[in-house]
Amino acid sequence: MFDDVVLRLQPFAREFVQHGKQLYLVGGAVRNLLLGRPAKDFDFTTDALPHEVQSYFRKVLPTGIKHGTVTVLFLGQSYEVTTFRVDGKYTDARRPDAVTFTPSLEEDLKRRDFTVNAIALNLGDGSLVDPHDGRGDLKRGVLKAIGEPGERFDEDALRLLRLFRFAAQLGFAIDPPTLEAAASRRASLGAVSRERIREELAKAMAGAFPALAWTPLQTLGVLGDLFPSLTGSPLGPADWEHVAALPDHLRWSVWLTAACSAGLEAWDRDLKALTFSNADRDAYLGPAKALAFLTGPDPVPVAAKAVVEAWGSRDRIAPGLRYLRALEALGLWRDEGGWKRELERIGASGEPVFLEDLALGGKELLAAGVPPGRAVGQTLRTLQRLVWKAPELNSPEGLLANLRPSR
Repeated sequence: MFDDVVLRLQPFAREFVQHGKQLYLVGGAVRNLLLGRPAKDFDFTTDALPHEVQSYFRKVLPTGIKHGTVTVLFLGQSYEVTTFRVDGKYTDARRPDAVTFTPSLEEDLKRRDFTVNAIALNLGDGSLVDPHDGRGDLKRGVLKAIGEPGERFDEDALRLLRLFRFAAQLGFAIDPPTLEAAASRRASLGAVSRERIREELAKAMAGAFPALAWTPLQTLGVLGDLFPSLTGSPLGPADWEHVAALPDHLRWSVWLTAACSAGLEAWDRDLKALTFSNADRDAYLGPAKALAFLTGPDPVPVAAKAVVEAWGSRDRIAPGLRYLRALEALGLWRDEGGWKRELERIGASGEPVFLEDLALGGKELLAAGVPPGRAVGQTLRTLQRLVWKAPELNSPEGLLANLRPSR
């Protein structure tokens, strides 16, 4: 199970062993390897002091040296290494005011968040150190805080969100005392930066089991604090099955539509307040732009082209259709006008949709006598709607012929 990792990291570990020190792989990498999952981020802990680690290697960055962490650049790789430590008080509910280095790995593991993240792999001999029965909790599929749960959450409020993020990623149940302690500390999330909250929410929504995070977060009121547009009723288990089958960005689109009121502007404010990027907000809110046209007065063949224009590209028709099908599955919309069929047809056709699809532009309109300024844009819009209804008119002659009666 660990042979490949131990072998791969052997040259790095050898630098510690030859100085009489220990090096362990800890945290999520060990947990994932035990679960048969890919191990992406490697974190290391050692009984070597930071200045000793700096002496072992030619290039070491003091990335978190106040708390015993340095980043070693070795054979083209970077390795984050933290000295065994005992944490002091957490007066800001995020990071210890000070740390004390210790020669004891067990003391170091006691300060971590959950038992499944407190398993250490000795890179010298391949043995495991598991003082909190993390392997047992992995087999049981349970997330449990180390020691007194309330103390773990009081130390670092971000652990409140990490708990639910791990549930969503791993599909694990939450130990009742751990859940109870988290529920009573909702207000402490005020100590966590919006950027870190965003990161945890994004990872939870992207997990294989998003309902295991989103449902308790809404029930506990956490999502209501973060999304003012949230309504009172969480999605049910069957609803979440439909949502979980979607790509990450469409999960956000459907959840916002299903669980939040007030519409696109309010959703955008909520996402912006949580520091989601412009690209993320565009991806999440883009499919929902269809909502403005689904109940409008225009016939479906015309309104469907307005939807595609709002989406901004024919490439967005396929995800837009998945969004609409998800709304159908959740009982939030009925395709009474043949919207999906028409959108599919538009995607496969070469019919003009966007202004740049028109057979003439502003230069030709000016030459035809349209006054410069706003009239050019207004005329192009008029012609665009004309060809939405009658695509066969999209030629310079056809479009110019439809200018003359209004001149």
